[in-house]
Amino acid sequence: MSEVNKISIAVLGCGRVGTGIMKYIRQSPYVDEVYGYDINQDVLAEKQNELEFKAVRTLEEILDNPKIKLVFVTTHNATHVPLTIKALYAGKAVMTEKPVGMSIDEINDLLKVQKETGGFVQVGLELRYSKSYLYVKNEIDNGTIGKPLCYHFIYS
Repeated sequence: MSEVNKISIAVLGCGRVGTGIMKYIRQSPYVDEVYGYDINQDVLAEKQNELEFKAVRTLEEILDNPKIKLVFVTTHNATHVPLTIKALYAGKAVMTEKPVGMSIDEINDLLKVQKETGGFVQVGLELRYSKSYLYVKNEIDNGTIGKPLCYHFIYS
C-alpha cells in the first residue's frame, strides 16, 4: 500500500461543534496535525488539554501556516463569512458551519471572493442526507402522515 498524503487542518472555534469535529478528524488517516483557535483563551486551554491539539493564540498563526490546508469554521454564526473570506485569501480550503452568512449581501461577498481566489468552500448541511430526515421526508411525500402543521425533531 502506498503512503497516504496527510494534511494539517485547523478548527476555528473550540466550542461544542468545533471540538466534536476535532474528535473525529483526528482519526482520519489523511490528517497530520490538528490546530485549534478560539478567541476565549480559557476555553482554548481547557480543550487543548482534553483533546491534545496544537492551540494557537492568533488567527494569523493559522492563516500564515503553509502546512494548514483546510480550515473548519465553527464559530458564532455572524463570523462564518468574515473568517471564511480570510481563510480563502490565505489559500486555505474551508468547511464552514451553517448558516453560510447572515444576509444575501454577505453571501454574495463570499461568493465573489471564492470566485476571485478559486478556493474551495463547503457548508456543513450534513442533516440534509440524514437517514432520519430522509425517512420523514419520504413519509410526507407518500402521504403516509398527512400534511405536517408543526414539527419537532431531536437528533442524537
